[in-house]
Amino acid sequence: MQVVIKHFSELNTEELFEIYKLRSAVFVVEQNCVYQDIDEADKTAYHLYLKDADGIQAYLRVLPKGVRYNEASIGRVISVKRRCGLATWLLKEAIMVAKEKFNADALVISSQKYAVPVYQKVGFVQCSEEYLEDGIPHVRMFLKIDETLKAEEQKKPNVTMNDIMAEFADCMKKDVSPDSEEAQTLVKKLQNHISEHYYTCTNEILAGLGQMYVLDERFKRNIDKNAEGTAQFICNAIEFYYKSN
Repeated sequence: MQVVIKHFSELNTEELFEIYKLRSAVFVVEQNCVYQDIDEADKTAYHLYLKDADGIQAYLRVLPKGVRYNEASIGRVISVKRRCGLATWLLKEAIMVAKEKFNADALVISSQKYAVPVYQKVGFVQCSEEYLEDGIPHVRMFLKIDETLKAEEQKKPNVTMNDIMAEFADCMKKDVSPDSEEAQTLVKKLQNHISEHYYTCTNEILAGLGQMYVLDERFKRNIDKNAEGTAQFICNAIEFYYKSN
């Protein structure tokens, strides 16, 4: 699974087509709601999506201050594969995008009523009574970015993701094969760590992460600080684990 983060101006025509096709299928067709999904706000937004070999599996957009609300906002949230942590994963990415790209200190979202628990999981709190938007029950929710990031920092375990990546590097330096018992034990440790502290890491999500570690330069560069080739070693180990389970 690969995370893609692009401003509207950076999206190519194929990406735009896939995004708009998915949004139309969910918000217009599936919800039987005739409204203008494509709008001028799209041009100001960062568009985030998770993609695997089958296409886009989760999507949202992040808007700067003053477009929809006085604060920055998140909208058009979609998770094709539900109850497997993709929305949580992408929302956490969106919080960082709002802070880093728009210098935002808070976020607002107009949440469909049924989706409130999803946003609460990453720190949003309800700040309005229920209201109808395009005939669908919604509530407004609010998140203070710095407070949320601080709370996340305090929840960090004694063993971090970086610690586990360093263990993979040590394993690789010993010329251990990615399909060895030692490497596979580390893969299981990584999966359990993510599930316990971040989101439910299914085998499918884990396989996507393995690909992302080598395809996304941000992740590859950070992981390879331990030793050149660590990201690829982890990817190979995860691939064997996925095929064996």
